[in-house]
Amino acid sequence: MKQISLKQLLIFVVLPFVFGCKTKGILSNKQVPILTQAEVYDALLSHNNDFDWWTAKADADIESTSISGSGDLIIRIKKDSLVWLVGKKLGIEGVRIQATSTEYAAIFRLENTYQQGSLQKLEKTTGIPIVFEDLQNLMVGNIMIPTEAEIDSFNLKAQDYCLTTQIDNLDITYYINAFDLHLKKVKIVDRFKRVVIVQYSDYKKVESQDYPHRINITFDNQGDITKLELKLKDIEVNVPKNTPFSIPSHYDRVY
Repeated sequence: MKQISLKQLLIFVVLPFVFGCKTKGILSNKQVPILTQAEVYDALLSHNNDFDWWTAKADADIESTSISGSGDLIIRIKKDSLVWLVGKKLGIEGVRIQATSTEYAAIFRLENTYQQGSLQKLEKTTGIPIVFEDLQNLMVGNIMIPTEAEIDSFNLKAQDYCLTTQIDNLDITYYINAFDLHLKKVKIVDRFKRVVIVQYSDYKKVESQDYPHRINITFDNQGDITKLELKLKDIEVNVPKNTPFSIPSHYDRVY
């Protein structure tokens, strides 16, 4: 596999519509539990977890038509105010990123350069919608959830209960495992027929709450496919952390 630079890897991680790979389903011979829409919707509501601080480490793998590779991430999030990331390769820091609700900055250690600017300008440059709340939710495994009145359909497919809705011109389908009631997959299709699939697995308890420790995301832009896989570990909730960030005076600004 061709190695991706840390700079490329972290830029993709920061953008909230870069999404990842497939996971293998677990087959069961057990009879699927018969549940009502209200029961399944309650399970969907319980997927999102509230937090003040959320921190973790992650193994990140990315694959697209132009680049592929892997790296290690340190993730620290202060709700509604800060996303702080450090990317490493073979234990060496290559990039450090800090984003607030309006601004971002990125330091590239190996190149002695940095980027800095508004999220609005970054969105215009990349052509990818960048919403700070979506970025935070992507990292922690949360997802947009409709009201129960906004649910358009409810059915059972194999071992998954499916709920469909439409939010802000997005067609969304939620797949909830019928046995453990964990959110297994979300499929999002926008008005340009771009498809995002987010898959959740390896749920583990953290402070009595279930958190997915593996998040695989696929973004299909009319056949141009990008995949990102995050394997999370050492998740801590509501434990404040230091987020040191300063741009060395001898670094050159790029872009």
